[in-house]
Order: sequence, then C-alpha cells, then structure tokens
Amino acid sequence: MRKITFVSIILLCSLTMSAQKNQDKAEADKQICTELIEGRSGKEWHPELALNDALMEETNERNVFCVKGDAFQVNSLRSDFYVRRVKGQWQPIFERRYPVESLVNLLMGCIPNRGHRVELRHHQYGNHIATMTIPLQRIHDVLGPGMRMYCRVAVEDNATLSAWLVFYEARAKYIHLLELNTSLESLFAADGTLHADLYANIPQDNIKSFINKR
Repeated sequence: MRKITFVSIILLCSLTMSAQKNQDKAEADKQICTELIEGRSGKEWHPELALNDALMEETNERNVFCVKGDAFQVNSLRSDFYVRRVKGQWQPIFERRYPVESLVNLLMGCIPNRGHRVELRHHQYGNHIATMTIPLQRIHDVLGPGMRMYCRVAVEDNATLSAWLVFYEARAKYIHLLELNTSLESLFAADGTLHADLYANIPQDNIKSFINKR
C-alpha cells in the first residue's frame, strides 16, 4: 500500500538521478569534444565490410548493387552500402555519376581516407557549441568503435546533398547524430569540406524528434 509520506523521498531520488544524468552527459560531451580536437592515438578505425552475396540487391543503376543492412528507428536510416564489380572484384562505389551512393559509402567508412575535412559544430550540454575543422576520419576514429552506424542521404538540389549519420550504442541505447551537408564539388574534391552539426550522447528515441522537425 502506498503512503503519501514516500512522495517526497521518491521526488528527491528522481531529482538526484536526473542531476547525475545531466552531469554525466556534460562530462561525456566534453570528453568527445577533446578527442575530436586532439585526436586519438593508435590506428585509424574502419568498419568491417561484410561482402555477402546473399545480402546484395540490384539497384536501378547498371552494375550497382546495394549490400543490405538493417534500419534504425525509421526505414530511411540504414546500414546499407553500395558496391560494383570491377575486374572481378567487388569495390565500394565513389564516383561523381553516383553522388548518393558515394556519400553513403564515404560516411559509412567504406572509402579509404581521401582527405575530406569537416567544419563541425558540436552541440553540448548546457547549450554550449564548440566549432572546429577536423578530418572526417577523426570522426570515425572517435565515434565509431563499438557502435553501429546508420546513414540517410537526400538530394537537396542538383548541386547539394544532405545526410544524417547515426552512431548507435545498442546496450546503453544512446546515439551520436551527425547532420551534414555538402556540395557535389566538395564531395568529389581531393580536399573537400563537409559541413556538420554533432549531437552526441543523446537517447536513441531523440532521432524521431529530429525527423519530425524536418
């Protein structure tokens, strides 16, 4: 049987847990910001690519196949990537005539380092925003290990692409969300620059609120 005298204790406990959670979020954001600016020691991180013929589906483009993954929260956020056969070998696509597939592959870490950089706004707890320009590879090095990756790319106009890249931690059920945009010129330039906003250490369900706002 509940007693009214327990209400204040429950409320105090809830407030204490909430304050601890906010403190943890603030510290986690600061740690990620430091690692993005300074980099991590060790080898570059790249995801393992599962080139399983059973997962490949033909697309509307000749000789272009989608390696099917799974979806996260919505059908358009997927872990797919794109390949084609070159001299008998499957290779991830990165060509100007396939801009959407190329950006998906670049963000999903399928393409070797091409020198792309990111002008990044890191949105942190307390409405603090840190700005930096860093290699795209560093984002993968810092945010990628131990996470599942999902991507969505859209064509804004004939010269601009936008994308979401999600890093998902399945056990703790939180995500890092990158919202990006780039011109076709920057995408395929040797030292191209992408523009992005990073929202790190947020509950997985927050992705739905982002979708509803756009």
